[in-house]
Amino acid sequence: MCLPKSHGGMRFKDLSLFNQALLAKQVWRLFYSPNSLVGQLFKAKSRRVWNLGKINQYFLPIDRDEILSIPISWNGGQDFLKWHYDKRGEFSVKSGYDLAVKDRLQSSSSNTSKSSRWWNSLWKLNIPPKVRIFAWRACMNEIPSLETLWKRKIIVDPRCISCGKGPESTSHTFFGCRTAKKVWLESRFSSSLAKVSLLPVLDVLTSLASQFSLDDLGEVCMIALAIWENRNALLNGG
Repeated sequence: MCLPKSHGGMRFKDLSLFNQALLAKQVWRLFYSPNSLVGQLFKAKSRRVWNLGKINQYFLPIDRDEILSIPISWNGGQDFLKWHYDKRGEFSVKSGYDLAVKDRLQSSSSNTSKSSRWWNSLWKLNIPPKVRIFAWRACMNEIPSLETLWKRKIIVDPRCISCGKGPESTSHTFFGCRTAKKVWLESRFSSSLAKVSLLPVLDVLTSLASQFSLDDLGEVCMIALAIWENRNALLNGG
């Protein structure tokens, strides 16, 4: 939920990353202060050369070589820090947090780049907010399907109550169940959904996002909600 909306999240703040950004801001202030002792610590007094002993003591060899490759000004100019992730060169908590989130996304094993088009489309759909949240939950496999409840040891039988053919997973509920297939068969999306019964909901909607307009995708979400509500009515004896 802390990921950007374009990656399937809800843009809630990740408190761990935010705290790291706050700490980084304090470090930035320490180094950026005009009275900082950093320069005095790593440069030899009265000589414009790096203090090799201090650098070897505090840095790894790979970092040491990078530092020593930086030329020291001979005209008495003062060093200054520049944060190259900001146009003004100044560190901010926001830029630090954004960088941490970006780094986490890049190191993630999940393939979010392909689904970004769908996620961006979802929040633009002209449908009630509750339907957008429902679609998001379905994509994240967060709806209470019988298989999900069974895995959490809440129920003992995960079989689909509508067709009885296999466990009622999220994918089965919307695309694999006999009842759901009949609904889609009567829609104009039938050809695109002919062979998706075993695919995750996110993969199906990602595929549809590359084929249909926002209005069409909104209709898909509304149909999916109707399928879910019909399923709930059947489950509750309606």
